[in-house]
Amino acid sequence: MLALLVYIYVKTHLMRYLKSPSWLLLLGFAFLTFESEASQPAFWKYKGEKVPVNHFITTGGGFGAMAYRDELSSMRAFNGISAGFFQSYELLTPRKLLVIDGMAQFGAVTDGSGWGGSGGASIVINNTAAFMFHVPFESSRLNWHVGPAAQFYGMFRPNPSFGNGALGYDVLSGLGVRSRLELPVTLRTKSEQKWWIFKFKKTYERTLRFGWELDLPLLAFNSRPPFVGVLDGVGNDPVSTGVVDFLENTKLRMLGGYFYMSSRLYAQYPFKNGNRLQMSYHWQGYQYNYQDQPVRTAAGALMFSYMFRIDANKDLR
Repeated sequence: MLALLVYIYVKTHLMRYLKSPSWLLLLGFAFLTFESEASQPAFWKYKGEKVPVNHFITTGGGFGAMAYRDELSSMRAFNGISAGFFQSYELLTPRKLLVIDGMAQFGAVTDGSGWGGSGGASIVINNTAAFMFHVPFESSRLNWHVGPAAQFYGMFRPNPSFGNGALGYDVLSGLGVRSRLELPVTLRTKSEQKWWIFKFKKTYERTLRFGWELDLPLLAFNSRPPFVGVLDGVGNDPVSTGVVDFLENTKLRMLGGYFYMSSRLYAQYPFKNGNRLQMSYHWQGYQYNYQDQPVRTAAGALMFSYMFRIDANKDLR
C-alpha cells in the first residue's frame, strides 16, 4: 500500500514539473554541463592526477687545472693543478626540471718563473639552482630544458708573499639562464636462456645519454678586494676591516659589465637498478674590472660521478 502511494505521488509531481518551461531549461543546462565536461581539454581533465617524478642524487670527484691573472696583486698569470668535488640533486617531471648543484676545486698555483717565483693556493666554488622547462623538438630525439637560474661563483687566492694583498678573491652572486641539451642513444642487448630443451631470447634496452649544460649571466653582485688589499688593517680589527671592505666593494652589474660562463659536457651510462655512472667535463670562466684592476679566471675539471636513483617510477627521459 505504501509503495502504491509513493508511486502515485512521484508520477503526479513529475508530470507537473515536466510540463513547466523551467524544468526544460534546467534539463538543458544539465545536458550542456555534461557535454562540456566530456569535451574539455586534457589539461583540465588530468589536472588533479599525480604527476610522475624522477629524483637523482649525484656525487663524485675528479681532477683538473685552474688559472688566473689578478692585476690587483700581480701582473703575472698563475696556474696549477687541482682536485675537485661535485654534487647535485635533480627533480624531473614530464615538463619541468629542477637542478641544484655545487662544485669545488682546490689547487696549488705558481707564476711559472721557477724557484725565484711566487706560489700560493686557490679555491674555486660554484653553486647553481636552476628551474627549467622542457622545450619539445618535433621529430627529434633531442631533449632541451631551459629556464632561470640563481648563480654563485667564488675564487679565493691566499698568497702570503703579497703582504697586505695576501688574500685575493672574486665573488659573484646573481641571476642567469641555464640550458641543458641532451641526446639519448638506445642500446639493445640480447641474452639467451635455456630451460630443458627450450630456448628463450630476451632483449634488454638501455639508454646512454650525452648532454651539454650551459650557464650564462643576466645580472649579479660582483665583489673585489680594494686596491690596498683586504687585510690592510694595521692597528684595526682585520675581521671588521675585511667585512667593511667587502661591502664597500660589492657592486651590481648588468649583462656586459662582467663575464661569467659555466659549461658541462657529460655522458651517462645506466644500470639495471636505475642508477647511472656519469663522466663529465666542467669548465668555468670569469672576467671583471673594478677600479681599473681587471681579473680573469678559468678552471676546468674532469669528474667521475655516481647518480643514485631514489624513486621507483618509470624513467621519464
